[in-house]
Amino acid sequence: MNTIPHGYGYGAANTKRGLTPSQKCRLEVADYLNPLIDELIDMGEENTPVIDWMWDMGNEFVVSVKVDTVQKWKEAVICSAKWMWKDQFGNVFEGGRMRSWKKLLYLPAPSPEEVTGNTQRSIPQFLWATNYTTPPNRTEMAPYVYDLRPYAKCDRIEMEEYRNTNIPAPDTKIGLCSKFKGGHHLVAPFVAYHRLIGVQHFWFYVNEEVFNISDLPQTEYITYVPYPFTMEGRKQLVGGDVRPRHMLGHVFQTEAQQQCLYRAKRYGLDWIMTNDLDEYLWVNAIEEQDELTVKKKNGSSLVTTTAEVAAASPPPPSHSPEQEASVLARFLKKYEDNPKLGAVRVDGWAFGGQKNHQNAYEDRSLLPIDLTTRAVVPTGGRFKLIYRVPTARKISVHWLYDGGYTTKTNVETEIQWRHYRRAAKNSGASESVFQSGRNPLVEDTKLRDKYRDSIVEWMREHAPSSSRIEESQDEV
Repeated sequence: MNTIPHGYGYGAANTKRGLTPSQKCRLEVADYLNPLIDELIDMGEENTPVIDWMWDMGNEFVVSVKVDTVQKWKEAVICSAKWMWKDQFGNVFEGGRMRSWKKLLYLPAPSPEEVTGNTQRSIPQFLWATNYTTPPNRTEMAPYVYDLRPYAKCDRIEMEEYRNTNIPAPDTKIGLCSKFKGGHHLVAPFVAYHRLIGVQHFWFYVNEEVFNISDLPQTEYITYVPYPFTMEGRKQLVGGDVRPRHMLGHVFQTEAQQQCLYRAKRYGLDWIMTNDLDEYLWVNAIEEQDELTVKKKNGSSLVTTTAEVAAASPPPPSHSPEQEASVLARFLKKYEDNPKLGAVRVDGWAFGGQKNHQNAYEDRSLLPIDLTTRAVVPTGGRFKLIYRVPTARKISVHWLYDGGYTTKTNVETEIQWRHYRRAAKNSGASESVFQSGRNPLVEDTKLRDKYRDSIVEWMREHAPSSSRIEESQDEV
C-alpha cells in the first residue's frame, strides 16, 4: 500500500466499497497522488506540502495544505511562500500566504464582472507557491505546483449529495466532530449521550486502513468519513529519536477538524464540538437547574433517572424547533448575540474507577460514564473548545487561531469535559485522579444516574451488538 506523506495512508481498493461518491472521489485523488509523492520522498523532499482538500465556500475557495515538517512549524519553508492560482480561463490571481503552521489558504472568488470578458465564476485550476526562502543547507527547491481540478470535482459531487439527501437535516445547528481508530464499542454510548443533551449531527473521521463500519450505529444523524492515518509509516528520526506521537496525531487531527468546521459552515450550523470518544460534555449549570425543577415538582430530594427529568420537562423530538430546549442549546443561547465570539473554552475534569481497575476501553461490560471517581479539585489542565461556526476560521485540537475570540467558562459551576480514559488507566499522567493523595477523591454519579438508562435504551435500538451493557455499575 502506498502512503501519502505527512500522515496519510489511503488504503487498498476494498476501502472504497460502501462509500458515497464524494468519498470515493477523494480516495481516488489520493491514490492518484501516491506515486508522485513517493517519488518526492525518494528524492529527499521530506517537507513537500500536500493538498488535503479544497472547498468552494461561495465568496472564496478554501484550500488545506498539509505540512508535516521535522522542523519547528514556523521554520517550515512553505510558510514563507506566496501562493498564486490560475482559473479555467487562464487568469492568474494572488492567493495570499500561510501564517505560521495554520495551513489554510483562502483564495478569493472573483465575480464574473471582475474578470473581463467572462460570464462564469473563476474556479481555481492550478495552485503554486513562489517567493519562498530556500533553507541554508539547500541550493535549490523543487517548485510546488498543484492541479486543483480533481479536488474541485470531489467538492461538486459532495454538494450534489447534500442537495439530494438533506443530510445533515436543514435545521441542524449543533454538530460534533470526532475521530477514532478502533474502539468501535465506544461510539454508540458516546452518540447516545451527546444526542440526549442536544447534539444534532455527528461526523466521525475513521482512522482505519479498511473502512468497515458494519458494527457501528447507522442513523441519519451520523456520518462516517474515511480519513486513514498511518502512524508507523510517518515516524521520522530526528537526532536518533522518533518524532513525538502527539505531533503525528495533531497532523491528522487538525486537518480533520478544519475540514469539519468548513463542512459545518457549508451546512449552516451554529456550533461544533471536537471532543474525543473518552470526553463527555457535562453542562453543570443547566443540569442543576433541571434537577431543582424536578425536586420542586416531585417534592423529592434526589434525581436518579432520566425518566424523572422527562416527567417534569419532556425532551423535544429530534430535528424540530423545540431542539432549542436541549441542555446544550440552552447553555449556548447566551452567546448567540455576540458576533465576535469564535469559541467557548471548556476545561476538563478527569474521571476514573477504583485504583487499578480496567478502563472502559478494555472492559466492554462498562460504559465510560460508569467510571465515577474524580478528584475534589479539577485535575488535568486539558481543555477543548466549542466553536461558533459562522465566526471561527482556523482551528486546531485545542485552539482557535483565527476568527473571533475565545471566552472561558467555569469548570465547576458552568460546563466541563468529563475525561474518562487516562484517569481510569492510572498511567501516572498529570490528569490521573489517583496521584499522590494531595487531592482527595470523591464519587460523582450525577451523569451516570441521570442518563445511563436512556443511553442503554438508545443502544438497544441503534446498536444491538452493544446492548448487553444493561445493568447499572454501582461499584467500579
